[in-house]
Amino acid sequence: MKCQFDSYPPPTIQWIRMIRRLIDSDDGHVLIQDNDPQVIDILTRQIGSTLYETQLTYNPLEQDFGLIFECRAINPRIGRYSMHLRLAEPPQQVRVVEVKPKSNSIQLNIQPPLEIGGLPLLEYLINYEQIGASHSLKTLTFPVTSNEPQSLLIESLQPAAFYRIQLMAKSRAGQGSLSIPYQLKTLDRQVPQFKILSSDISCLDDQSCLIKWIIESDGGSPISRTEISYAKVRGVNVVEEWSPAIRIEPLISEFELKGLQPDTNYMIRVRLFNEAGLGEQTISKKTSKSRIDPRSNFSNKRSNNRFPNKWVIIGIVSSIIAVLTITIILFIVIRSRYKCNRNHKNSSSLPPIPPRRNKDIEQSSLEAQEPLRNDGR
Repeated sequence: MKCQFDSYPPPTIQWIRMIRRLIDSDDGHVLIQDNDPQVIDILTRQIGSTLYETQLTYNPLEQDFGLIFECRAINPRIGRYSMHLRLAEPPQQVRVVEVKPKSNSIQLNIQPPLEIGGLPLLEYLINYEQIGASHSLKTLTFPVTSNEPQSLLIESLQPAAFYRIQLMAKSRAGQGSLSIPYQLKTLDRQVPQFKILSSDISCLDDQSCLIKWIIESDGGSPISRTEISYAKVRGVNVVEEWSPAIRIEPLISEFELKGLQPDTNYMIRVRLFNEAGLGEQTISKKTSKSRIDPRSNFSNKRSNNRFPNKWVIIGIVSSIIAVLTITIILFIVIRSRYKCNRNHKNSSSLPPIPPRRNKDIEQSSLEAQEPLRNDGR
């Protein structure tokens, strides 16, 4: 039991078990956790600036049912909330809206009972048995998700067999009333029933396409294998040769086809096999246009050709260095030889002393000697 008070200053909160069944009476027994064995816990906390909450967890005795419990907030004024404690009852019958038999399962669409007995529902129980088969009675439990309509599924049934089904709801007060019995026959064994999920005819990629499907029924026997294949569509519904079938795991419900051509119409076929045969579904799809311009490949090749290999670059640089080195050496050798030849030419081009000059020298020396000879005489 829980109640809240809006109070300032903080109140003193008490839980009262009323002696009389009159709400307006002030007589009663103040419950204290340590003194009353039926009191499991009393929790009081502040959940807002002036808002307080108190919760009583109580294990009632038989004589407590029908009494009134009050929570009081004692402040300058007294606030009180009264709660009538009554014994909870099991829920009433579950309302069955629809029963849908399949080859190996039965689906029940139900609604909660009109009267749940004062306590929340915990689960639904289904009792079912195959008519004519001894020791075939089984019970399934399904948790209650909310106080809303719910679908329950009984699986692993035999095809073309008669079954008797009853169900009920359960709360903490116990199991409710059983529904009326339903007798029905599961469907004959069939090929797998499924449908391909598609909200758009176009694929999201230019070279691949994701196909999804949902299995509605395996037809009464396990699906042994799944195949998917595709074919190009030319013109108006002209289907070309189908590709080899691609085998995938039976439990897989989606597959991505790769290696398709951009901007192309395809017919895609999905097949599911079981003992009764195969179920087949087809769908038309179109891949998107290529995201890459074909001219870009050529430009990429040209751009790649603009940047040669590093070894080619190293070879070119080495060749340039070698040519420059040889050129410099040849220049130095040629220059040195040119200088030597020039010096040699200069030395050989000096004019020889003419004989006439030598003769004049000899005459001048003779003239210088003649006076000496005259003096001697």
